Amino acid sequence: MKKIFFKILVAIAVSIMFASCSYPEDNTSDNNGTSNNGGTSSSSGGTTAAVQSITILNNTGYSIGGVWIKPSNSTEWGSNRAGSISNEQSRVFNFSQPLVAGAYDIRLRQNSSSGNIFIKYKVALSNAVIVTFEASDLTDESNHPTINIQNRTGVSFNSIYIKPSSESDWGADYGSLSNNSDKAVTIPIPSSSYTTFDVQMRS
Repeated sequence: MKKIFFKILVAIAVSIMFASCSYPEDNTSDNNGTSNNGGTSSSSGGTTAAVQSITILNNTGYSIGGVWIKPSNSTEWGSNRAGSISNEQSRVFNFSQPLVAGAYDIRLRQNSSSGNIFIKYKVALSNAVIVTFEASDLTDESNHPTINIQNRTGVSFNSIYIKPSSESDWGADYGSLSNNSDKAVTIPIPSSSYTTFDVQMRS
């Protein structure tokens, strides 16, 4: 088994386009929640080491059919966590495996498979925090960097892993790449968050 490791600056074969864990949860709705907008304060008044639940308040003007939550340094969104969240309604997400308090990205989609997308990046999650999504959080995800990988090694690869250079977790497998082929991979992290990435190819 061969392993070839690449550390690639974004400047090399990278075009910046401006245009996960999945935990089971029990969900309840309550449209009387209060907003903190930035997602940085807790209803209990402080930050705890374990995040057992958060509340998402939907003020986007649309019914939401999909919710994704990931650590901000992760290159994968993971699984859709939600049932629906009607406009001006909220949903409580109770995590059977508590999250570690820290920075997370939260993504809402109007429908589970299509529709408008709303994202908040680097939300400081603490236990019982209320995160409010507004119409201004609408995004087309065009600010995500795209890394163009060219394989000229003479070897075909079974898997590709990409991560911010400052992080240790390789994250998701972006698939195979045969010799003398090219592949463009879009990373779900804003280009303003990280400027260099590591790329690992495995055969």
